[in-house]
Amino acid sequence: MDLPKPKILTILLLNVNFLFIILISAFLQEEGCCKMTRIKKYIISFLLLTSAIWLIYFQTLNFNLQSWDNEIYIWHNSFIKAFTWSNLQHIFTKFFVGNYAPVQMLSYMVDYAVWETNPLGFHLTNIVLHWMGSLLLYLLLWKLTQKWSVATIASLIFAVHPIQVETVAWLAQRKSLLAAVFFFLSFYVYCMSRDREGLFWTLASLGLFVLSLLSKISAITMPLLLLLYEYSYKKVRARTVYRLIPFFIVSAIFTFVAIKSQELPSGYEPWGGSLYHNILTVLVTLRIYILKFLFPFHLSAYYDFSYENISDPGVIGSIFLLLIVLLWIIRLYKKNPALGYWILWPFILLVPNLQIVPLPIVMADRYLHLPIIGLSVFIGDLLARLFEKRKEKQISILVIAVLIFSSYTATSFERAKVWKDDLSLWKDTVIKTPNYFTFYTYGTVLKLEGRFQEAEMWLRKSLVLNPSFYLTYKSLGSIYDQQKEYDRAVAFLRKSVDLLESGEGDDVWELLGNVYQKQGKLREAVGAYERSLQINAYSESVQSKLVNLYVQMGELPKAGRLCEALIRVNPNIYQAHYNLGMYYHQIVKDDDLSLKHFDRAIQINPKLLNAYFQEAVIYESRKNIDKAVENYENFLTLNKIQDADGVRAANNLAFLYAEHKPARLDEALQLAEKINILVPHNGSLLDTLGWVHYRRGNYRMANEMLEKGLSCSPNNLDILLHLSKTLIKLGQMDAAKKTLKETWSRPEATVEQRMEAEILLKKLD
Repeated sequence: MDLPKPKILTILLLNVNFLFIILISAFLQEEGCCKMTRIKKYIISFLLLTSAIWLIYFQTLNFNLQSWDNEIYIWHNSFIKAFTWSNLQHIFTKFFVGNYAPVQMLSYMVDYAVWETNPLGFHLTNIVLHWMGSLLLYLLLWKLTQKWSVATIASLIFAVHPIQVETVAWLAQRKSLLAAVFFFLSFYVYCMSRDREGLFWTLASLGLFVLSLLSKISAITMPLLLLLYEYSYKKVRARTVYRLIPFFIVSAIFTFVAIKSQELPSGYEPWGGSLYHNILTVLVTLRIYILKFLFPFHLSAYYDFSYENISDPGVIGSIFLLLIVLLWIIRLYKKNPALGYWILWPFILLVPNLQIVPLPIVMADRYLHLPIIGLSVFIGDLLARLFEKRKEKQISILVIAVLIFSSYTATSFERAKVWKDDLSLWKDTVIKTPNYFTFYTYGTVLKLEGRFQEAEMWLRKSLVLNPSFYLTYKSLGSIYDQQKEYDRAVAFLRKSVDLLESGEGDDVWELLGNVYQKQGKLREAVGAYERSLQINAYSESVQSKLVNLYVQMGELPKAGRLCEALIRVNPNIYQAHYNLGMYYHQIVKDDDLSLKHFDRAIQINPKLLNAYFQEAVIYESRKNIDKAVENYENFLTLNKIQDADGVRAANNLAFLYAEHKPARLDEALQLAEKINILVPHNGSLLDTLGWVHYRRGNYRMANEMLEKGLSCSPNNLDILLHLSKTLIKLGQMDAAKKTLKETWSRPEATVEQRMEAEILLKKLD
């Protein structure tokens, strides 16, 4: 998948400009005497949008899964790892990281079912969604403006604008892409419903609007856009107003949901600490957004600023610019309501992200994902009008259009590279937005790369700027943990937990528990893990560690009760089912319950190797050979004999084939020979290989393998019994009697082994 590096930007721009020339020629045909058919216009726009999007974002298929939010949404999100009723119920009834976006979670479920954590599949979905959104926007704009050229240019700007890179390249922003797709569909269907009788199309539009909100709540302003559309393009009628009432009701409901979601621990105070400071900061934010659209440079994954005084030059400049823009919009709207409507789009769509409901960040590129549409339409309309009215300057206008489009495409292509991995992203961000959070994040990324000295430097810089940020202490504690400086690690982690607010920091308590365990302070480790689970009852890693600690400390009932409690909270935690299966198998000795939980663990996670292995062992002990074979085979299909468990499973399976499946003796021989090559001079493995040869009737080879096995493991009585049977087949009765008597006389021999030896001796006598 790696793209060729040399001259790639030149090739890219040549392709983009070539495609844009196609657009220009089509544009000329539209303005000239030979009109194109509608289908040709569709094809040209489709090719332009498809080519441009894939040229920019094809490279993201090589990108990694980043830890920033993607870790929470994908890596450690147990609710996307299985399509179960309880998982679906959870994502539709609970907030997640201070958001309510169940459709986003559903899309991750689908991706995980197909790709697991392979980033290629997740990035592919993001590209496809952006492509779909761009095509739907093109269709919507053509319907609304009735101008193919305006729709094509505006949708192209939307597709390739550098401000969109964050939304497409960052997997955690899947919600913005999904919301846009349903937003455009809802708007388009609403326009269709206006000319059709009955409620079907209106209800369809309303349903799509709900799906948009279930993807990302920031789409709540769409009813206002619909009402303004009616006022700007049509004559508003009472019937129209009544038809929009359900949209406003739905919007109000989701506004309440958005406010409630921010009441969780992820809620924030007004930006800047007060409403006054918040208003000043929002004014500056609006100015920056306008400039970022026109001049998309110095883009960053994180922005940080606040203004406390109205006399600040940044605030004064923002007020001045916004007043000019406001007066211009009023004048434009009076003169041309249809065009003025599009200038109002960005301001209406930005409302949910203007700190009315407190947000954790002041501004972000992704917040412009939908708002840039309005300005894109204005630019498309402006270029079309200039081209039509200024015949003598048409070439100059086309050159300007090509330069704008090419520069946007090239900038997006380069900007996308920044999102390749955590290191490149935060190296870029720490330069553009140097503050305590970016210093902390960059230091944490360096820590993950094993560059501890550099990481510590950046983290201590973060502490200088903000000594109350608990995550910085956590990362420093993690560094000292990895350097085996456990006392220093505990000191920083204790400082981190002292700064925690209610409902946060489960990962800090987990890390503290890990360090305590390494120090041998098991009671303290248990306490830390229990505190972690109080905050996040769904953490599979903490559950497993705590259960293991309980077992290690001999507190077996606690281990069982913990697993049962976790399953009551979330019945789809496969690790809890596996741990409970082990508890019932090893401690309670109730294999029926053990198998029940192993089965459930496998149902949730069909690739849970250990569950297959444990089921096979239980079924083998119960003489249920078919089920034992089935589970060993499932295990080996996934394991491929890559470790000690794989060797053990292959050895057991080869023996079962030899003992109970005569039609599969060839497979038994292949398995036994393979594991003896992987692990030579192992008595148990040589015993199985010898017994396979015995069952195949090759007694001399069986004797040779069993003799070798006995020399490696002289106390293995199974080898002695198998050797006795082989010697009998070879007619060496005295030697057989000798080995049988030795087996019978061994104090470690089991009752079954003594009985078998005694029966064979009687036959020989």
